[in-house]
Amino acid sequence: MKNLKYIVLLLSCLTVISCTKDIDEKEPSNECSILDIKLTGQLGKATIERVDDNQGTVILYIFEQADYPWEAVGVEALALSAYATADVADGGTLDFRNPDRKARIIVRSQTGKQVLWTVYLKPYDPFYVGTWSVSDIKIYVDQNISGNGNLAVCFMCLLCEVGIVFHITAGVRILQDAGEDFW
Repeated sequence: MKNLKYIVLLLSCLTVISCTKDIDEKEPSNECSILDIKLTGQLGKATIERVDDNQGTVILYIFEQADYPWEAVGVEALALSAYATADVADGGTLDFRNPDRKARIIVRSQTGKQVLWTVYLKPYDPFYVGTWSVSDIKIYVDQNISGNGNLAVCFMCLLCEVGIVFHITAGVRILQDAGEDFW
């Protein structure tokens, strides 16, 4: 019986000792990604793609202007993986004075691993800026009338208040169940 007490005491001690390990211990992070980036004059969100374990690409768009400061484009915000650091920080600048309009950012993880990110700055083509005239737009509204077929109506409107003129033709077409068109 005395031996049984010692065995129980020994097992209890072993259980207490084995449960004292810190299971919430933080392991050093190996991740070194760019999660988001915002540059001065940037349009929209950045397209961020990890190519492999050693490199990645970021594509950004801007309105290209004659006086754009290609040699010192400001980094307004740079979001990285947890515990990662970069050679450029918020408020820093990137140099895009090359034919490809690219710059490089090196991101280092907590463990020392690094990824070379190539940032491409591309001009955005504002194709929609200018004077537009839209004509011959047909808007159809399908509606079931008493189960006897569909009525498709085309409306005509002239919208001058916003500076765009729509010329829309008007007509009424009745589609019957047999598939015949009547005008």
